[in-house]
Amino acid sequence: MIIKKLMLSILLGMAFLFAPQYGFCVSGNPVLQVDPVTITDDNVTLTSSHFDKSVRMSSAADHVASLPSVGVSEDGARIRIIKIGAGKVTIDAADTDIIDDSGAGDTIYNDTAETYAICDLEYIHAITTWVTVSTGTWTTTD
Repeated sequence: MIIKKLMLSILLGMAFLFAPQYGFCVSGNPVLQVDPVTITDDNVTLTSSHFDKSVRMSSAADHVASLPSVGVSEDGARIRIIKIGAGKVTIDAADTDIIDDSGAGDTIYNDTAETYAICDLEYIHAITTWVTVSTGTWTTTD
């Protein structure tokens, strides 16, 4: 019985180490951890304090989320933009950074009347590009 409990503890510990998106609540059951959320109905200038967080832009009006200036030390930084409502949300790259296949320093946007649209961005320094995975219709500019 002691060996079974020890093995279970080791396996749970390994699962925690190799799956950091999971934590454990008091009962010991795994729980999916949720990114902290910033909620705004206005334009937002993102900073490094927004890395690994979600920014929810909820409004019928048009708004811009300006990405921070990034470099080698921000390699792997992630930001999630969530658009809720009919308003257009534009994500603006800083400096000469690229978002997906847009041009240097250009934008991507969602202006469709969807219930929601999500754009996950990860910065890859080797190609100075914010790579995206998204739901909804996001259009790149050039």
